Amino acid sequence: MPENDSIYMSNLNKKQTLGCLFNNLGNSYNDAGNTESAMQVLERAVEINPLLSESRTNLGNIYQKKGRIDDAIYQYRSALKINLNDSKTHNNLGNAYTKKEWFNDAISEYEISLKLDPNFIECYKNLANAYLKKELYQQAISILNQALYIDPRNAGLYCQLGDVYSLQNDFENAVPQYKKALALNMGLAEANFGMAVCYSKLGLINEEIQAYKRALAIEPNMAGALVNLGNAYLRNI
Repeated sequence: MPENDSIYMSNLNKKQTLGCLFNNLGNSYNDAGNTESAMQVLERAVEINPLLSESRTNLGNIYQKKGRIDDAIYQYRSALKINLNDSKTHNNLGNAYTKKEWFNDAISEYEISLKLDPNFIECYKNLANAYLKKELYQQAISILNQALYIDPRNAGLYCQLGDVYSLQNDFENAVPQYKKALALNMGLAEANFGMAVCYSKLGLINEEIQAYKRALAIEPNMAGALVNLGNAYLRNI
């Protein structure tokens, strides 16, 4: 155990210490993929020490994985009453709101998260996605460009930016974004898929077929690519 954690634990009473131990055990179960045991242990951690915001956030994450979104929201909100300045919990609450399709609330949480941690790349992606759900394309593009200024070698950001352009039917601007993503990470099947869709819309059938083939070489069971590739072959007869 790191020295700072040891000092922290030594200052807790027995109840608080037990709550921390259950929280750590729950995280271990979760890391091992045993979400059911993780949920049971984290529920016990919250029961023992309801003022440990980390346990509530972790429990909220488990609830969200299991589709119990209302329960996740309750835990995130409770955690933020204890520690209002936790950027990850604001982000996770935003994700839960997005699943409820409460996009304005989600955007507010993502914005708070980014004020607390301006380098939180995953939150930029989530905020851009929430803007997309509201068809606020320019806001999504702006957010993704802000993230790329911070992390210019993030292939996922370029892929997401390509998706935004594609959703606007701006296929000529989408393709270069997918190419940038693939230059950084050739293993992104979704970038090849997105590029293939653009080539289809642009009438470039040979390029479309090759892009779908590359996507399937990475993810052979990608259903959309399999169907679209078959249709492309039919159109090319």
